[in-house]
Amino acid sequence: MAYLINLFKILLYKIKKEKIIVINEAAGLGDYIWVRSYFKLIKNNEKYKDHKIFMLTTKRWTDFAKDFDSEYVDMFLPFKAPYAPKFAELLPLRLINADIFINFRANQNYWDKINNTVNAQIIIDNQNITNKKVFYSERYNAIISQLLPIPSDWHHSLNYKTKVKKDYGDYILLVLSGYTEGKLTLHQLKIIINELLKKYNYPIMLLGQKKDSKTYNTLATAGLKAHLINGCNKFKTYELPYIVDKAKLVITPNTSTLHMAILLNKKTLCFNSSMKHLYQSENITYITSSERISTINDDTIIEAIQKF
Repeated sequence: MAYLINLFKILLYKIKKEKIIVINEAAGLGDYIWVRSYFKLIKNNEKYKDHKIFMLTTKRWTDFAKDFDSEYVDMFLPFKAPYAPKFAELLPLRLINADIFINFRANQNYWDKINNTVNAQIIIDNQNITNKKVFYSERYNAIISQLLPIPSDWHHSLNYKTKVKKDYGDYILLVLSGYTEGKLTLHQLKIIINELLKKYNYPIMLLGQKKDSKTYNTLATAGLKAHLINGCNKFKTYELPYIVDKAKLVITPNTSTLHMAILLNKKTLCFNSSMKHLYQSENITYITSSERISTINDDTIIEAIQKF
C-alpha cells in the first residue's frame, strides 16, 4: 500500500510541477545519521525551502528514518538491496524529474543501477566538483559536527514497534562488530572487560550480529558470563536507539552504534581514527591507530579505560 501511495504522490507532484531534491544514502544506518544534517540545511535555504525532499533509503532502517525525519523528508523510497534493486523499486525513480540529485554513493559501482536511473538537472556528488558548493562545502565542518537533533518524543513514536520487553537495567554497551578498521580482537575484548569490571559495577552488554555469537560464547566460558549480557543477534535496527540510550557508557569501533551514541549524546569510547574529523564532542574519546584496531597495544587500551 505504501508503495502505491508513493507512486500516486509522485504523479501528483509531476502534475503540480513540484521541485524535487533526491538524496541517495541507501547504505548503512550510520551513514544515514550524518546525512540527516543536510535536511535542515536544505529546508532553511531560501532557494530550496519549497523543494520536496525524496530520500533513498535501505529498507531495514526506513521505519526508523520515518519516525525521525518526516518533518523534513517528503518521501522515503526504500531498497531491500541497493546494489541489486528490483524493477518495482526503480520504477518511482523513473517517474521523477528531479531538479537536484545529491548522491553520496557516486564512487561505488554497485549503486550504478540506482544512480543511472535518477533523472536530474543538477547532480551533486563526491566525484564531480561542479555544483557541489551549496551542500558539500561544509561536509566535514559545522553541518556534520552538529548533528540534526531527533524529535524529543522519539521514545513515543518508536515504542509501538519495539520488541525490547526485558528491562536490562544499567549496563555498559560493548560493540563486537566492526567495519573499515576491523573489530576488537578477543584478547582486546578480555582486557576491556576486565578493566571495566575493576572500575564499574555494571554488567556489560556485548552487542553484535549473529556471527559475533561465537565471540560472546568464548568470553562467557572464560569465567565472565556472570558479568555479561548477550546482545548478539537479539535486536532489530529500529531497537538500536533504545539499546544505546539505556547504556551508561558505549565502547565501539566504527559502527552504526557509534553514530547513534553520538546522536544521543552518550559517553563513548571509540576505537577508530576515520571518524575523528567528523565528530568532536566532550562525550567522545578516540583511541586511534594508523593501521587496524588489532594493532592497538594493551597499555593504550588499559590507559584509555582507566581515564574513561
